[in-house]
Amino acid sequence: MKKINISTYKSWREVNLLLATFLCLGLLAVSCKKKDNLLGTSVLPDGTTLSTSGIDTFSLYTYSVSEDSVSSLHPNYNLLGSYIDPVFGSVDASFYTQVDISNLNPTFGNDIKIDSMVFSMVYGGYYGNLDEQTVEIYQVTEDMDLANDETYYGFSTLNYDPTNLVTPNTGTFTPTPETPSVVDGDTVTPQLRVHMDTNFARTLIDEAKNGTSFSSSESFKDYLKGFYIKTNNPTQSVDEGGILYFSNTNAASLITIYYREMVNGSYETFSYTFLISSDEIDFNHFESDQTGTNVENVISNPSAGLNQFYAQAFTTRAKIDIPSLSDIPYGAIVQQATLTLPVSYYTTDLKNPSLFLSSISDLGLANEELSAIASTVTYDDATKAYTIDLRTYIQKIITGEYENNGILISPSFFNTTAERIIFNGPNTTNKKKPTLNILLTDN
Repeated sequence: MKKINISTYKSWREVNLLLATFLCLGLLAVSCKKKDNLLGTSVLPDGTTLSTSGIDTFSLYTYSVSEDSVSSLHPNYNLLGSYIDPVFGSVDASFYTQVDISNLNPTFGNDIKIDSMVFSMVYGGYYGNLDEQTVEIYQVTEDMDLANDETYYGFSTLNYDPTNLVTPNTGTFTPTPETPSVVDGDTVTPQLRVHMDTNFARTLIDEAKNGTSFSSSESFKDYLKGFYIKTNNPTQSVDEGGILYFSNTNAASLITIYYREMVNGSYETFSYTFLISSDEIDFNHFESDQTGTNVENVISNPSAGLNQFYAQAFTTRAKIDIPSLSDIPYGAIVQQATLTLPVSYYTTDLKNPSLFLSSISDLGLANEELSAIASTVTYDDATKAYTIDLRTYIQKIITGEYENNGILISPSFFNTTAERIIFNGPNTTNKKKPTLNILLTDN
């Protein structure tokens, strides 16, 4: 279960905070003649009577909470790379994966010359910049096991042999996720192709010839437990680097040994592949250092979230409390409820992610996804703002089906990307502030 740290929120909530202004839509008038319209005022909290301008005041609290543990098992994408974000601090992503044999008991001749061993990873996207990075590959020495319903989290690690298996002086690369690759003269899906030590390839072929590890998938995974793939970028500066997404279920994501074998007096070219598929155990490892950042300050001092608040995959969720919703009397009908969340936009942002919303139980844990309840969540690049339909959610608070403990907001692919969002708070110095437009009527 995902654990949310909201202890700081509980203590802060008692502090007298500035009220944030919400827009409350009045009922549509039946004529163009301007006049006071008090229809529906009986269902609004005290002090929020509709004015002729339709503007009312509610309390709005925005801040961020840290995520203790995020399951990263079988992600949509394997993450690789590092970057230094000017707001969120440093981020480093790596992954562990099993591999399997492509066929049982392969036959290798006695006279073999190994040309290369290539770890191919098909790009699925990226976040950040396409700056130069250096990849390293290590052999895992610890079993990947899901016994007893255990899982792997973003902080999980496995033991591995410290010998880097990437061919010396070949691990540095510039990512090209949007440029097709060329393999043996053929144009193929964009992919990163990492050359591995041919001595290691020779070890695998010798095991296939002399051992029993290639007799079954289970035997092979006992012999070769998997790989740890990471980057080593010690000289990155702020705004440098990025996180690369790799499609582990793409058939072209695999390891291939290219070799020549003596056949009838001459060498012929062959290859043998090791598979990376959805049947194998794989998980992302994610490290983020927010030390000294505004993000760390908001997590430690929630009142600072009234200026800006943050969400980042794996580490941080945005939190919005609307206490006055509890004052709406039972029986009120929500006709419209639109939450608008402007964001602080940076030119280095390549995209703004889709949002994942969840409600909060009385235990302070995320207990229900709101994607079905917040039926429409859109992002407008022109206004740099998200618009969220909260009509059903607020109605369930009025009827008592939901507790009014706030909403958690984060990138939709929380355990499989490096996306992050900077939201404007109600006290922002920026022009656009978060607003909630509500239209209520009597039952």
